[in-house]
Amino acid sequence: MTSNSETIYQILKNNKGFITATQVTEAAIPRHYLSKMAEEGAIYKVGRGIYALPGNR
Repeated sequence: MTSNSETIYQILKNNKGFITATQVTEAAIPRHYLSKMAEEGAIYKVGRGIYALPGNR
């Protein structure tokens, strides 16, 4: 079984480094994982409900 963060990274990889909160919800992952990963610097918030890997600007 993959962890929630691994699933998020897989979605990011499949979407050229971007992910939306809707995609996370559809993957049955609580949205707070996006905030947690953003606080840790693993991803950053682009706009409302949109996140990206560092370097994707």
